[in-house]
Amino acid sequence: MIFFYYFLTWTAFLFCAVFILLLSFLKSKYKTSLKSRFFLYKNLHQEKADVHFHA
Repeated sequence: MIFFYYFLTWTAFLFCAVFILLLSFLKSKYKTSLKSRFFLYKNLHQEKADVHFHA
């Protein structure tokens, strides 16, 4: 049973990774968006705040 869980998890991970990789090459708006979100590429410098809101 645990083998099925690992297989399903890795299959979903590989499917999503390929999908995100294709989006990053095919759509221009995702080229900088994905890099800045996951690889800290050209992020805006933000000032330190006392309170942070998370949604």
